[in-house]
Amino acid sequence: LLVSALMVVPVATAQQVTSSFRATFVLAMLLGVVFTLAGVVTSFDADTAPGPTIVLLALAGFTLAWPVGSLRSWRRRRSAPFDLVDEPPVTAPEHDLAETHPHDHGPRCGHPAVPHGDHVDYLHGGHRHVAHHGHYDEH
Repeated sequence: LLVSALMVVPVATAQQVTSSFRATFVLAMLLGVVFTLAGVVTSFDADTAPGPTIVLLALAGFTLAWPVGSLRSWRRRRSAPFDLVDEPPVTAPEHDLAETHPHDHGPRCGHPAVPHGDHVDYLHGGHRHVAHHGHYDEH
């Protein structure tokens, strides 16, 4: 239990508050040492077994860091206007007329959005659509 917890919990805690691999790596090592030392001291003062005490302190640390990670994740999602699919930009300017649609594409239509030059395309049926003068272009 102790070995598994010290392999997982400090890393999960560090991931809540860092944004790079290096920072996560360094902070996870520091947190592992801090949780271990604090657990040994606490177990001595409280007259408890050191293993479970270390694990409980590590879990308490994760519990304190989790809201920070949730807030960072929420702010990151909120900063994007809607879900964008990471694709390389398309350089071909050709567009074909697409079939009609029962709905208008937009941020809440449920189709992934792809930035394309000066407009946004929507993935639909395996290809991309963009509204253009009352119809949809396909490319």
